[in-house]
Amino acid sequence: MNKISASFPMASRSSRQLDSDGPKEFFYGTDNLSKNYKVEYVDSRIEPKSYFLCLLLFLEKIINRFTKFGIYKTRVFENKRFYNDSNIIISFTDSYSINLGLFYKKKKDQKLIGVFHGLSDFELRIPFFL
Repeated sequence: MNKISASFPMASRSSRQLDSDGPKEFFYGTDNLSKNYKVEYVDSRIEPKSYFLCLLLFLEKIINRFTKFGIYKTRVFENKRFYNDSNIIISFTDSYSINLGLFYKKKKDQKLIGVFHGLSDFELRIPFFL
């Protein structure tokens, strides 16, 4: 069975709600994909486990505070283990989609899909000199 990794903030906690009868609109339709695919929910705001990656994430947060780019190589590295055996990787946030495109080296048989909602205001968020 093909595997899809669906990345969005708090995915691991949110995926527990799929078993309930509550609303499922925050899953962007991925709950319906589970009929034909094995769907794994991946948290795009995962906190790293190693000290080195924690330090790197801390530095990225400081840089992003000034640039407002939202570039987090660390979170892609931490989630790489989920993506290695996926056929399709979908990201549902602007910045994480960009991060995956920049920092994840996909395999030839993988498809990488980035969903963008707010790129139209990207120029308004970053400092003028950048």
